[in-house]
Amino acid sequence: MKKLFARLMMTAVMLFAASMVEAQRMGDDTYVVLGHGYAKDSENVYLNGLVLPWVDPHTFSLKRCDGHQSYRCFEKYVISHSDVFYDGKKLDDASASSFKDLGYGYGKDSFDVYFCGKRISGASANSFRLLKDGYAKDSFDVYFYGKKVSDASASSFSVDENGYAHDTFSTYYFGKKIGD
Repeated sequence: MKKLFARLMMTAVMLFAASMVEAQRMGDDTYVVLGHGYAKDSENVYLNGLVLPWVDPHTFSLKRCDGHQSYRCFEKYVISHSDVFYDGKKLDDASASSFKDLGYGYGKDSFDVYFCGKRISGASANSFRLLKDGYAKDSFDVYFYGKKVSDASASSFSVDENGYAHDTFSTYYFGKKIGD
């Protein structure tokens, strides 16, 4: 209950801060609300009313969903001319020039693969690709919402419907092996 109350209070504070910034910027013709808590003017980029000091407002824009996502739409990657952000936090090692938002929380650059802003250790960026319904794979492993699916064969893995998937040897439901 305390966590819920704290979360509600934090949301209220953020909304208040955002409304204060918006009220201050109403006379500024360059102020634009971008959505998802982001806004910018000629001098700054804002997330929930707070200035993101490391972001260049002249090159900043939001990247939209790819349209293939269903009820779990992860619209949190933002790519500027020199940096990549997830949910307002800079990804220190990500390369903005090669970064791609793959959908379902997945993203990759030339060297690494990320899920919800966290690097997936051992994933191969060269062969990594999004399947559907939260599943993805590279040449060696299969992932479900960023977690490696144990014992899945990447070479024969395919996604069915409603959370089900299979490879040559097993069936999986929401990333977990079922039956034998």
